[in-house]
Amino acid sequence: MADVPQITDAGADLATAFANAAKISASQLALPEGAEKRYQSVPTDACNYGKANFWDDRYARSENAFEWYHPYPALAVLIGQFVNYDDTILIMGCGNSTLPEDMYNDGYERIVCVDLSRVVIDQQQEKYADLPIQWVQMNMCDSLFENEQFDAVIDKACLDAIYCHELGEASAKAALQEVDRILKPEGVYFMVSRGLPEERLEVLEVEDVKEKGYLAWQVQVHAIAKPAVDVKYIPNLADPTSVYYIYVCEKDEALHDAKRLWLAKLEAKKRGEGQVKRGRTGRGRRGGRRSRPVGV
Repeated sequence: MADVPQITDAGADLATAFANAAKISASQLALPEGAEKRYQSVPTDACNYGKANFWDDRYARSENAFEWYHPYPALAVLIGQFVNYDDTILIMGCGNSTLPEDMYNDGYERIVCVDLSRVVIDQQQEKYADLPIQWVQMNMCDSLFENEQFDAVIDKACLDAIYCHELGEASAKAALQEVDRILKPEGVYFMVSRGLPEERLEVLEVEDVKEKGYLAWQVQVHAIAKPAVDVKYIPNLADPTSVYYIYVCEKDEALHDAKRLWLAKLEAKKRGEGQVKRGRTGRGRRGGRRSRPVGV
């Protein structure tokens, strides 16, 4: 377990209110009427979140930092329970959040940030030129990272944005397969989302290794209170309209090995079928059928 990061005075109130996210189960959820009016609304342009040109235009118009869901001080304690200071960390869908800077200042020094928008990556590279943080423009549905490259992947609203693509579910599943692939056998995927457990767990928990969407991890679900318009309001963590969800997906080495062996078996079978198919053509170099040897 990692050392708990030190929280600055500026974030102390947030930490007190939100950092101790409560572990929950789906059976605890309820849907009281009218509760959604207490909280900050979803931006009306959410349908465009899966488009790169939307983000390029948005960041070109404003370079002001924007935090999805919660800033780092509200998440620091829980992150510190699963991520070590010397871990190699990928922040996917980094945008212009201060999360990378805040984590670096807390002691996490091996940070790589990825975003679909070239505009925001260029902006962040210039803004944080004095920090040893790597900035990469990349589509997480088809990344260029090596297998087992990262100890931790942190996602604050990135998968939620991918779901807004016209091929949202397929794209989200592709992104999750990439996360699983680039995580080390004992790595962790830390995702902050507005997606309900009954929706997200359908893709995060696939139990049969033979299923195409299988992911080699165990999932914990935590609830964290939404920032309320009325600061005096006391949230109900069992009310899904009052909270965001944190999905902590811990890789399991045995599950990882089982998936690796199954994929290797499928690849070998595919190669074998290809060889059999080529062998059954019965064609010689010139495209004609092979002659039968005389006397046979």
